[in-house]
Amino acid sequence: MTQSLLPQHSDRFDKKWSDIVQTISKVIRLEAVDRKKWNDSFSDVYALCMPYPVSFADTLNDNLDKFFQQHVEIIKDELDSCHRSRLLKHYGTQWNTFNDGVRYLNSLFSALNSRNAKKGMFDSRQANRLLLSLYGLLGDESKLEVSSMALKCWKEILIKPLNRKLTEAVIFEMQNDRQEVTYKRHIHDLVKSYIEVEAWQVMGQLFYYTHNLEDAVLRAERDNYRNEAAARISDPNSTIGDYIQWAHRQLRTARDFGRQYLHAGTQIKLCREIEDRLLVDYLDRLKDEAVHLINKEDFEQLSVMYRLFKDVPEGLSGISEHLQNYYTKQGMNVIHKLKTSRNYQDYISNFLRIHTRYLDITDKYFSSDSYSKEAMDHSLEKIANCQEFTCEGARAAEILAKQCDAILRKGSKIVSDTEIDEKLTQLVTIFSYVDGKDIFLRFYSRNLANRLINSTYISQDSEENMIQKLKACCGYSYTNKLQRMLQDIRISEDLRLKFQMQAGEKNILKVLVLQSGSWPIQRRTAPSFQLPEDFTPFLKGFEDFYHSQFTGRTLQWLHYRSTMEVSMSYLKNLHVVVATTYQASILVLFNKQDRVTREDIIQLYCIPEEDVTRTLSSLVDTKLLLEETELEGNVYTLNMNYSNKHFKFKIASTMLKDTPSDRNNVHSSINEDRKIFLQAAIVRIMKARKACTHNQLISEVVEQSKSRFQPNITIIKKCIELLMEKQYLERAEDDKTLYRYCV
Repeated sequence: MTQSLLPQHSDRFDKKWSDIVQTISKVIRLEAVDRKKWNDSFSDVYALCMPYPVSFADTLNDNLDKFFQQHVEIIKDELDSCHRSRLLKHYGTQWNTFNDGVRYLNSLFSALNSRNAKKGMFDSRQANRLLLSLYGLLGDESKLEVSSMALKCWKEILIKPLNRKLTEAVIFEMQNDRQEVTYKRHIHDLVKSYIEVEAWQVMGQLFYYTHNLEDAVLRAERDNYRNEAAARISDPNSTIGDYIQWAHRQLRTARDFGRQYLHAGTQIKLCREIEDRLLVDYLDRLKDEAVHLINKEDFEQLSVMYRLFKDVPEGLSGISEHLQNYYTKQGMNVIHKLKTSRNYQDYISNFLRIHTRYLDITDKYFSSDSYSKEAMDHSLEKIANCQEFTCEGARAAEILAKQCDAILRKGSKIVSDTEIDEKLTQLVTIFSYVDGKDIFLRFYSRNLANRLINSTYISQDSEENMIQKLKACCGYSYTNKLQRMLQDIRISEDLRLKFQMQAGEKNILKVLVLQSGSWPIQRRTAPSFQLPEDFTPFLKGFEDFYHSQFTGRTLQWLHYRSTMEVSMSYLKNLHVVVATTYQASILVLFNKQDRVTREDIIQLYCIPEEDVTRTLSSLVDTKLLLEETELEGNVYTLNMNYSNKHFKFKIASTMLKDTPSDRNNVHSSINEDRKIFLQAAIVRIMKARKACTHNQLISEVVEQSKSRFQPNITIIKKCIELLMEKQYLERAEDDKTLYRYCV
């Protein structure tokens, strides 16, 4: 039976509604309501929504909607009669009162909201409701929550008719507030109301706010700033510097205003709009000013401009490009003045001075922004890899390797660990800008091998520290062999102690066992070299010990790198000479004979003639041997009158000295290694992709190689052709720019 057929129940509704409306009239105005009255109204709402005997939920919903409409209509008439100067304040007061009251009423009518939800008239899945309403499939039975119903009335009855008047008032307040932002709550309340009147919508919550208040504000600000910027920049009494300072103040004010009053999305749009009007529209003139500021090194003013363009990528990239050119030019001038210097430390100290100055500028004036750091890094890369960065034929990578050796070698003037770490950190800083990292690695590993073999390193901790710095810069694979070299030294020390315990006092050997694949050592010892019989038992003893510790390993003695101590007891004063194996082998011949010829040495020891010549020259140069020319050739005898102020001294080995040809050979081998690296990179890429275009393959190879060296495109193309000849790759028949991997 319907409600219309039950007049007695209708009277019951009217009585309860008259009591309820008294309560909601006070609540909507935030007037005091005693607890008993509130509880009675809550019970009445619950009773009217109960399905037995008859539910008046629909009638209650309709009456409540009419109440909201009448109440909002009254507020609208009051606001419509307000002057613009008082409109926003009065609107803010009315909105806050209404919004708070609606929240209380939503609790009071919770039974009605629950009943509508159960009946399906209010579906919590708002997205489905919105889609149904868009297609006209949601009929008149659709009901909103009480709070949503009230907010909808506020939008339809009050905001829409007064929208133009409200937006004009907001724009007027913004323009008056531009010089100094002072918090005005009524502007914030207006913006909040435009957003919250559609907060019940899951989709399109900001639609009304965006297309009414936001669009109007952005249009007004766009026109205002366009006109003001044009007047400022064309003012003959104002400089570009004055314009930059003014633009900086305007952007700061706009950000403060947007942060206090507007929605976050509007704040971003407003700042972008102002940046376009003040900066992008005059980008060319501002870039010219940036060049002028850079050239006269006015970084204080430049930093203001840089901060202005922080959110304008096209402007920021232009400034950073000019800054990079300035850095490069200044650095090149410093390096160019050193072209006559033969001290490689001058290059390092000047580069560090340049780096420190540029870093200070970047940190102080540009807050280490990514664009400014990128400009600094690119310029330092050009400086570190320029042709002028050369000392006696050695480029930056080789110079750094030499300086590292000077710091880590015994005899260095640097003593404290802290100072060593600081110097090494500075060198790694320069190293990070050098393209030829593989060249550095080759020379550094050679110097490291010499320090470790000859025990001329300061400490293993310092060596490990440097390797860790290189590892952090270039990765594990870059320092893998260096770490294995240090590991070999530690293992060799353990072996020496074990061998010492086994051999006892008879042991006079200190052996280093080095992995052949880790050390940059050439096997220059003649395979047919015949060790003197006096030395053989000691080496044989260690070989037996080593093979008892390890199986399946082969030892090959590097005699040209070995040294031994020889007592010179024939002299007036006893001396001990530290000599290489070749030098000692020649000296022990004089235990049995007084004269030795070159041919005797070659025949007895099977040493190559070139090595014999170099070894004899070193002994003659130190005046241990005397050289006489006779008919049968050069004859060598002991210098019985030799004297030396040192009891123990070392004979320099010419076989271990680097010659220009050796350095050329190193660079040649580096070039060959680069070709092998490029071929391996190409095969890896093609194996993963199966098919790849020419340009894509080139770019990926360059990307994989730049951590070690800057590859030459021509060399990459030759490597591709070589791999095609070896049938690793083939060209696609239908597309000649496409390569396919051959399995």
